[in-house]
Parts: sequence; C-alpha cells; structure tokens
Amino acid sequence: MAEIARLQIQRGNIVVDSAQAKPPELEQIDRKIKQYQDSLLLVQESQKDAPEIPIEQENPEFKATLEALSKRNSELLMATAVAGQVEKTHQEAAARLHHLRELEPSYVVLRDAVDRAAEDVKLADEAFAAAERKRVLKLGDFSTLKTIEDASLPLEKEGPNRGRLVLGGWIIGAFLGLAFVIMRALPDSVVRSTHDLEGVDGIAVIGMMPRLDGRNLRRHEAARERGW
Repeated sequence: MAEIARLQIQRGNIVVDSAQAKPPELEQIDRKIKQYQDSLLLVQESQKDAPEIPIEQENPEFKATLEALSKRNSELLMATAVAGQVEKTHQEAAARLHHLRELEPSYVVLRDAVDRAAEDVKLADEAFAAAERKRVLKLGDFSTLKTIEDASLPLEKEGPNRGRLVLGGWIIGAFLGLAFVIMRALPDSVVRSTHDLEGVDGIAVIGMMPRLDGRNLRRHEAARERGW
C-alpha cells in the first residue's frame, strides 16, 4: 500500500509539473501501480479464508503519504482549472487576431484615405491663406466685373474682302483645271491589258499565265481532277 501511495504521489507530481497532456513517464508508473494492485488482489484472494486478526498499528509514513496525495490532488485540480482558463484565453486571443487580420485591408484603405484627406485639407488651407493675402492687399480686384477701360468703336467697316476672295478662287480654280488637263495629256505608260502590251513591244500575245494565288490553285486542281 505504501508503494502504491508513493507511486500515486509521483504520478501526481509528474502531471502537475509536466507541460504535456500525457507525459510518457505516466505509462510506466501506471503499469507499476497496476502490478502492485494485482499483487495485492492476489494476496487478498489467498488470505480470503484466513481468520481475521484485528491489528491496530499507526503508520506515520502512510498518513503522511495520504496527506501528500490529497495535497497533490488539490494542486492537480487547480492546475487543470488554470489550464482550461488558459486554453479559453488562448482561443479568444486567436479569434481576436483572426478578426484583426480580416480588418487589416480595410484599415489600410481607410489610412490612405485619411492621409489623402489630410493632404487635401493642407492644400485648401494654403489656397485659403493665399486668397486672404490677396484680399488684404487688394490684388484680386481685376477679377471682378468692374470696368477697367472703355472699348473704342471702329472708324471704318471691318470684315472679309469679298473681291479678293472671289479673285483668289478664280485663280486657284484655273491652276487646278490646267494641272488636270496636263496630267491627262501626259502619256500613260501603265500596261493594263494585252492590247497595251502589244502596243509597247510590237509582239503578239499568244497566252497568259494565271496568277498563282490560293483561289486559282484550287480552281486548277479541281479542273485537273475532273480531267480538264
């Protein structure tokens, strides 16, 4: 019994002191406790029919072991409660962090908008200060509707000279007509037909090569397949 109590105290110390949920040393201690309990059961079974002899003996070590075990169990319960609270706090902090990360793009946009608004306010203040200085120095009176100088009336008629325009039009038209007649009178050296080619070389044309583009090639291939 004393050995079992000692192992249970050791087990409680490991659970309280370890940061892991299930330390590997617990399996070995649990195995030893199970062996001692099985041995104790075997001894109890073997002495089941033996006559009971009441013996009263005070065991200070066992009493101290029970007190230490009770203390460790209390510490274990307190540590379990603290661990649950810490886990809850961790989950709440993780949720807040996730929420802040979702708000980060909106925060960046709003921060840029605030910076632009501050810059606009600064420019508006500078423009207002400049306008105020002009007003104090009376530099802006010229922009009002006050009469600065009376306009003078023309002494003679002003407008387009129709005679000059008509004469210029006739001259330009005559030059354009003359240029057209000269262009038409020039010999045309462009060969557009077989007649033009015979007139240039003096040789009769007996045949023409077709233009070998895609359309003519397909047409000749179709005629060749039909046997011309």
